[in-house]
Amino acid sequence: TPQTITITTATAGASIYYTTDNTEPSPVNGMVYTGGFVISDDAIIKAKAFLDGYNPSLTSTAQYIIAIPVETVATPQFDPPAGIYNQPVDVVITTATTGATIRYTIDGTEPSAEIGTLYSGPVNITETATVKAIAFKTGMNNSLISNASYVINIVIPTVAAPMFSHPSGTYQEPISLTLSSTTADASIRYTTDGTDPSPTQGILYGSPIVIPGNSSLFIKAIAYKDGWLPSSIVSANYNVTGSVAAVQFSIPGGIYTSAQTLVLSTSTAGASIRYTTNGADPTETSQLYSLPIQLPLNSQTTVKARAYRQDWTPSPITQNTYTITGQVQIAAPQFSVPAGTYTSQQVVSIGSPQPAGAVVRYTIDGTDPTEASTEYAEPIVIPLNSTLTLKARAYLENWLPSPVYSASYQVTGQVILPAVLFNPQPGIYQTAQMITLNPAQLPTDAVLRYTLDGSEPSQNSPAYQNPITLPLNSLTTIKVKGFRADWIPSETAQGTFQITGQVAINQPVFSPAPGVYTTAQSITINTAIPSDAQIRYTTDGNDPTEASALYSGPIQLALNSNLTLKVRAFKANWTPSPVYTGVYSTTGSVNIVEPVFTPAPGTYSTPQLVSINTTTLPANGVIRYTTNGSDPTESSPVYSAPISVGTGSSVTIKARAFLANWNPSPVYTGVYTVTGQVTIAEPVFTPAGGTFTTAISVTINTSTNPANATIRYTTDGSEPNSSSTVYSGPIQVNQSMTIKAKAFHANWQDSETYTASYVITGQVAIAEPVFTPAAGTYTTAQSLVINGNVVPNGAQIRYTLDGSTPSTSSPLYSAPIQLELNTNYQVRVRAFATGWDPSPVYSANYQITGTVEIPEPVFTPAAGTYTSEIQVVLNTQTLPSGATLHYTISSVPDGQEPDEGTPVYTQPIQLYLNSNNFIKVKAFKAGWTPSPTYTAQYIITGQVQIIPPYLTPAPGVYTSPQTVSTSGLTSPSGGTIRYTVDGSTPMESSPVFDTPIQIGLNTEDFTIKVRAFKDGYIPSDVHTGVYTVTGQVQLAQAPFTPEAGIYQTAQTVTIAAPILPAQAVLRYTTDGSEPSELSPAYVAPINLPLGSVTTIKVRGFAQDWLPSETAEAQYTITGTVATPVISPPGGEYATPQSVTISCPTQGALIRYTLDGSDPTESSALYEEPIIIGNYETNKVVKARAFKQDWIPSAIASETYSVLPAPISVSAYSYSGYIRLLWDIPNQSRALQGFNVYRRRSTETG
Repeated sequence: TPQTITITTATAGASIYYTTDNTEPSPVNGMVYTGGFVISDDAIIKAKAFLDGYNPSLTSTAQYIIAIPVETVATPQFDPPAGIYNQPVDVVITTATTGATIRYTIDGTEPSAEIGTLYSGPVNITETATVKAIAFKTGMNNSLISNASYVINIVIPTVAAPMFSHPSGTYQEPISLTLSSTTADASIRYTTDGTDPSPTQGILYGSPIVIPGNSSLFIKAIAYKDGWLPSSIVSANYNVTGSVAAVQFSIPGGIYTSAQTLVLSTSTAGASIRYTTNGADPTETSQLYSLPIQLPLNSQTTVKARAYRQDWTPSPITQNTYTITGQVQIAAPQFSVPAGTYTSQQVVSIGSPQPAGAVVRYTIDGTDPTEASTEYAEPIVIPLNSTLTLKARAYLENWLPSPVYSASYQVTGQVILPAVLFNPQPGIYQTAQMITLNPAQLPTDAVLRYTLDGSEPSQNSPAYQNPITLPLNSLTTIKVKGFRADWIPSETAQGTFQITGQVAINQPVFSPAPGVYTTAQSITINTAIPSDAQIRYTTDGNDPTEASALYSGPIQLALNSNLTLKVRAFKANWTPSPVYTGVYSTTGSVNIVEPVFTPAPGTYSTPQLVSINTTTLPANGVIRYTTNGSDPTESSPVYSAPISVGTGSSVTIKARAFLANWNPSPVYTGVYTVTGQVTIAEPVFTPAGGTFTTAISVTINTSTNPANATIRYTTDGSEPNSSSTVYSGPIQVNQSMTIKAKAFHANWQDSETYTASYVITGQVAIAEPVFTPAAGTYTTAQSLVINGNVVPNGAQIRYTLDGSTPSTSSPLYSAPIQLELNTNYQVRVRAFATGWDPSPVYSANYQITGTVEIPEPVFTPAAGTYTSEIQVVLNTQTLPSGATLHYTISSVPDGQEPDEGTPVYTQPIQLYLNSNNFIKVKAFKAGWTPSPTYTAQYIITGQVQIIPPYLTPAPGVYTSPQTVSTSGLTSPSGGTIRYTVDGSTPMESSPVFDTPIQIGLNTEDFTIKVRAFKDGYIPSDVHTGVYTVTGQVQLAQAPFTPEAGIYQTAQTVTIAAPILPAQAVLRYTTDGSEPSELSPAYVAPINLPLGSVTTIKVRGFAQDWLPSETAEAQYTITGTVATPVISPPGGEYATPQSVTISCPTQGALIRYTLDGSDPTESSALYEEPIIIGNYETNKVVKARAFKQDWIPSAIASETYSVLPAPISVSAYSYSGYIRLLWDIPNQSRALQGFNVYRRRSTETG
């Protein structure tokens, strides 16, 4: 039957929102619950309560099925039934209820009449899923939900792995490699760079792969087919070798005059070279070539070499013979005496030549020695005072001459001074002298250096340039020595000169200078010249003689005296000095006889007449004075009568005596002060003395003459004096007393004594307000102060706290009374004074409650950030106990303040994820101040997440610079993404990922790790991206050594390592084709033989890098042109000859000479046969072949003579000799016969 639904919440004032369509209720979705409502159909009701300042409640859900007695649609059925299948299935869904409609889901949700896919035909299930279905029909109850789970376990076949036609290994001949798979119609992809192939990566196999000689191939292959799993990756490694190329020698065999470095090479990469130098054929155990072979001087070496490589046929043996002579040397030291400057004769020997047998030749004129120079046979003598450059060189046939060895020598000696050096000669002179020095005798340009202080001259002493001046009254020893660079200094010559003159006294002669002085003087006389002269003086006006008084110390001149002082200096054998005269006169200072002033200076209380003493020393001094404080001068008033000083005045009198030609006396000063008697103005006392019924305050008039006099008083009847109490304010009179007062002032007579008597009676009183604070109720502890202003002064205040009347035995009030919390007080106060009535009793009642407190910890757990849901417990143990806790919850810090109308705390407060909660709590108790508000913030978070993509572009390998960024978005928003690039895990101190990260070329395994952080949240997972940025391989700027060009000797070309990356592999070709990854890798220098033209192309390859640009170099290796062949060979011929010249080197030009000179490139060009005619004898034909960029050939030479054969030869014996006669074929006037004489062996002539 239909149902009435009611919804409640325990939170007063909360609003309830609900839905009936299974959606989440909220203030913007659903209906506000206002009372019970009826449902008549099936429904899922969801409800949630909301209240400002509170977190929403959890969602409550209830499902209601209204089973009205009607028919129910039959539950759907599935065909095939649920189960495990190894291929997709088509599921048919049916219901036995005719006309019913079926809806189904395959995502796990519950279908309904509105939810799910409307069934219209078999449902194709290709992967594991649960099918849920419901059937419904108008007027009938919906069927039950049925479900069936289908596990699709499809078995996918795997393609058979590829097979290689040749197994891995080493082959001597090129091979043609085929790939195949037993899976029909499968495709194969392969790689040769070590990377793994895949159905989308690698080279698609289509035809056999040719692996040429001298190459290696590492191949990986995979087979694949649509709808099948790819095969496993298979690999094979092939090495195809051949015959090792012959070893090349960097220099041809022959004779050399310098040590040689022989470099061996083979063009077969990876081959090793073995060699011998003892004539034996090299084998695989012979010396391994690793460094160039050094052929030293003076050696003969036959080098045989052969190249080997594993699995290759060894190269043929190559050999050359080298004869190394060298350069002759002269053993060190080449000269027995080092080059330099000497001061004695030198004998120089030349070292022995090497090798022995070489001849040493030398020169001493600075020219380089030749083979015609003097042969060295004995030491060479270098005499004094000579300069010589000695050069030597060794010669030996078939050897290079030695270097030229050279040494320069300078042989000097000792400087010699002239026999007569000084002019004039040393001696005693009466006048100043100019001494000149004669030049050195040898060498004449030697520098003369001298001293005048007796020290030995050195090279630092003054050089003689101008005559030396010797003044009067001097004794000088001049020492002279000759110096010249690289010479021994001369012996020292010396001369002593004594110059005398007239004695003198240094100016000023007298000190102080002659004149008139006012003080006694001490007269000193200056020193004499020369210093040992004696000074004599007189004081009687006579000129001093050698018998006069000898001056030995200052001459004293007393005051008031006159003196004529004469002085003269004497020295044996010297002229006495002039007579010096000084006239002196002394006076003094005037003085006034003591006492100067009468009466003596001081302070007086009556007028004074001051007299000044007129007696002076010396007599007749004039006394002048001032009364204005200034010092008296000769224009001040002359003292003639006493000076008057009146009452109330202060006068400074200064006096001084003056006398012509005398110093004035000192200034005499007397200060006089005349005062009087102090008075106090009337009325002196206020109030005037008398009888009073209450305590009074008596003031004393402080107006005095003179002003500022000090008033002192007594209250005990005694006479005031200078030590009595100083009056500073009203005098409290609370009992009978007599006050006496008197005024005092420095240098004044004390005032008279003023007297007043007072009689006081009455009741003690406490001034209002008596209590501070006032009586009442307080919520804080109080410090109660009782007014201490009592009459009479000095009365004692006593108190009680229990309401009783204070007595003289009650506690004495001396400090504030502390009123503690939670206590009631009845305070009573009364003042007491001896001889006085006690004061009235003063009362005040106090009630002290206080402020409610919640002890710490108020919140459990403590405020903070949490990453999981928590329950917060509040401390209910209040002070005082029994207080009620009221609280509020808000998402902002300034939320509602707790009051007695907010929720009462009764159970832990639930806080949910992803919320920011400010809990405020306050304790309340009747009659008490509510507690302060206690606040705690709880942030309930979780783990922050980075919203993909984490890194853009995706991690991987790139060939161009990359700029990597992140999405910058987090869940929840506001998180900060931080990163590291050093492999470490990002921390909160790591850099913020707010700008893209630049990854430049040639960067490998650049690892970026990112992580999101948010205050109060668990950091996100670490997301890692590894980037490798390669680029294009970079070759060296000049990769080939030597550089491309034309060479006449075999060359070994090296290729510089790549600049970027260092591990790139260089691959090259020598046939002009473009290098590829299948081209040979460069591992050793490339040998270029004679007579070859080679274009080397090289390219750098590196995994994941773009290949470099191709660098190429063309080398033309020519050689030496073959020696021309002259035909026929030289000899004697009877008939003219046609001489032809040929050269085996194609394209070579042949040049020749017929005059015996060697052919050059400017000699006659051979173009046709050369005819050697009749009677040409000893005709020399020289030929040499030339070709551009080739070394010219050796010179071929043949000598021809053509003598026609004689005919009709006949011989006749005639007169002891035989005559031969013949004819020749052509006409000629030449001799056609000769005689042959026979002679015994003993005959002559």
